[in-house]
Amino acid sequence: EKALLNYQNQARAYNFLMYYGRIIKGFEAQDPYFDFIKKINFFDSEAKSLPDMLLFKYEIELLREQDSIQDIQTFLGEIEKKTENLDLQNFLKAYYIKSVIEHPSYWRPHEQLFTSDKITEALEGEKSNPYSFLINRASDSFFSSMAGVEAFDFKAKKSDNSDFDLSNLKGKVILIDAWATWCGPCVHHRPKILEIAAKYQNDPRVAVLMVSVDSELDRWKNFVSRTNPQGFGIEVNIPNGINDIFGDKYLVKAIPKYFLIDPKGIIISSDLPEPSLGMEKMIEFELEKM
Repeated sequence: EKALLNYQNQARAYNFLMYYGRIIKGFEAQDPYFDFIKKINFFDSEAKSLPDMLLFKYEIELLREQDSIQDIQTFLGEIEKKTENLDLQNFLKAYYIKSVIEHPSYWRPHEQLFTSDKITEALEGEKSNPYSFLINRASDSFFSSMAGVEAFDFKAKKSDNSDFDLSNLKGKVILIDAWATWCGPCVHHRPKILEIAAKYQNDPRVAVLMVSVDSELDRWKNFVSRTNPQGFGIEVNIPNGINDIFGDKYLVKAIPKYFLIDPKGIIISSDLPEPSLGMEKMIEFELEKM
C-alpha cells in the first residue's frame, strides 16, 4: 500500500507537469523544462495504476536520443529495453497502443505512426501479450471509424423524445458533432457549428447532426432550447454516449469530435479539425461530387 501511494503521489504530480509541457506549451523533448524526468525513479507493478508517467518519460528520453520516433515497434522496443519487470513491460506495451488509438492528441509525436497497416502489424506482434484484451476494444473502434468504412447506424433520441436513426439521413452529406454541455471546448465551438447548420438549413443535400453524449437529459434539453432556439440542424442525444456503442464504433473517447459522412453512408473523415472554413470547404467539396 505504501509503495502504491508513493507511486501515485509522484505520478499525479509528474503527469500534470508532462501535460503542461507536452500539450499546453508544446515544448520539444530537448527543452530543459523536461529535465525533471531524471528524478523519476524506476517503479515496479504499482506503475500499472497510472502508467502514463513512465511512458511519457520513455518518450522524452527516446526523442532526446533521436529526432523522431520512426515506427510503433521502435517505441515498443524502448519499453522493453527500459522495463525489467516482464509483467509491467507487457502491460505498458498494451496500454500504449490502446492509449494512442483512443487519445491521439496526447501522443502527437506518435500520431502519424498509427495507420491501419501499422496498427494491424502491432496487434499481430502483441497477440500473445497477456494484456492484449486492453487493445482489442480500442482497435475495433479504430477500424470501425476509419475513413472508407460504412458508418455505424446508431440510434438516438430527439428533444421531443422521438426516435432518430442515422440511416434516415442516407443520401445526404452528414456532419456530426459529438459533444456535451459539460465539455468546455464543445460549448466554445458550438456557435460555429450552429453557424454551419444555419448555412445549410435549407439545403436538402446536407445534414448537420449534433449528437450530445450528456447523461442529464433535462440539462441537455434546456441548453439546446437556450442556445439553438431557431432549431438549426438536428439535435439528438445518446445518454452517456462515450461509453455507449456509439462511443465504441466512432472512437469517441474525447470530445468534441467531428465526423463527415458521404451520401452513401461511408465515413469521409472521423477526425475533422475544429469548426472552421476548412470544415465548410470539405462539405462543399463533397457537394460538388453529387
